Amino acid sequence: MPTVEVVRDLRSLAALQLPWNRLLAESAADTVFLTWEWVLAWWGAEGGAGEEPFVLAVRDGDRLVGIAPLRLRTRRLAGALPLRILEFAPREVSDCSDVVAAAGREPEVCAALADFLAGEARGAWDVWRLTEVPEESPTWRSLPAGLGDRGLPCRHQPGSVRPYASLADGWEAYLATRSTKFLKRVRWERRHAHRSFAVELRCVTEREDLHRHLDRLLELQARQWGGRSAIADDPRFRAFHARFFDLAAAEGWPRMYALHFDGRLVGVQYWLERGGVLSYYQGGRDPDYDRWSVGTLLLHEVIEAGAATGVREVDLLRGDEAYKSNWATGVRRNRDAVVWGRTPVGALARVFDGLRRRLTRRRRREEEGSDPVAR
Repeated sequence: MPTVEVVRDLRSLAALQLPWNRLLAESAADTVFLTWEWVLAWWGAEGGAGEEPFVLAVRDGDRLVGIAPLRLRTRRLAGALPLRILEFAPREVSDCSDVVAAAGREPEVCAALADFLAGEARGAWDVWRLTEVPEESPTWRSLPAGLGDRGLPCRHQPGSVRPYASLADGWEAYLATRSTKFLKRVRWERRHAHRSFAVELRCVTEREDLHRHLDRLLELQARQWGGRSAIADDPRFRAFHARFFDLAAAEGWPRMYALHFDGRLVGVQYWLERGGVLSYYQGGRDPDYDRWSVGTLLLHEVIEAGAATGVREVDLLRGDEAYKSNWATGVRRNRDAVVWGRTPVGALARVFDGLRRRLTRRRRREEEGSDPVAR
């Protein structure tokens, strides 16, 4: 029977790098958002101030067979009672979360985690918020049900959608799936840009260059949004990704694609590549060049370049923004769940959650009843 160990200090967490990433590469959950480097960057950049690691390592003898990259933070319930919340780390900057388990052993790993959280660790937490777990994940099919079987109340709800584009059959086969109208527009925009400027796309992967281009991306994004951007204005965002570059640039996962017109930087997109999957994370563009559709041009150039180097999938990440439908060949879905622990505060949090949801439904009914269109 696997055993569960809680890792609560950064030194012990640092020692897990090699077995963590080896396990991830062999699992169904393999994504850059679950790498040791991504998780460690959060605490290393002090993004996790006011919280502590609560990483659960599942072992079968000396072999690591599961990792739940969790954190524990304290908030106030009704502004008074301390509420200890378990969450995946780092939730704020990740587009999906999951438990990492050895392939084929997901039910066993999830059972060990459920036993531990319902038993030995039941007094350490009040609420566990599982957010943005891929619906197709083997652990999603096992973990919430296992927690419920052990007497831990659990509420499920839909998470975000994740559009993606399959390049498995190559660039030309991918283009054949796109609408004629869309392709005609994109090709016209490319010709328009190339007639007007000397167009150059640069791919940046070196650590120092990544740092510089992150600064430029944030500057462009602030300009794009009229001087204010939730990301550009949040120092934690830059600190986290700068730390991630330091840890992961040598692996080739983070990359910046920079578009230049006549030598001038007009757009930067931040992508992540791992295991043949290229994920679009953030972008910024110079609004002075909007008439040349910089964002669309960059996406086209990056996806085509990816197809030429063997990328099998482009993940457009969370969100149903209209532009993604032009590029996506399919959509995946994430799921969320809330689990209440076996503590008095956990039970009270569940009562508050029920009241809040009832009030929300009542307010919605009242608003619909006052709308003459809805009658």
